[in-house]
Amino acid sequence: MDPKSYIVMDLEFNSPNTRSFVTKNGISLKSEIVEIGAVKLDSDLNTVDTFRKYIRPDAYFKMRDEIVKIPRSPRK
Repeated sequence: MDPKSYIVMDLEFNSPNTRSFVTKNGISLKSEIVEIGAVKLDSDLNTVDTFRKYIRPDAYFKMRDEIVKIPRSPRK
């Protein structure tokens, strides 16, 4: 394993189109994670591995238009 490697992580969030937030377990959810992405880079910043995981929405089932426009984001 390369002694110097880097993980670059990205989280994609979805939130409601209005100011009407969902409350779960007494917590007001302003947004929720819908995708986790990561890239592992070696010391020369070459891509070694990638990771992508879509998360099923639990609070905001309708994806915001801004999220749908992101390439390869879920459209459901």
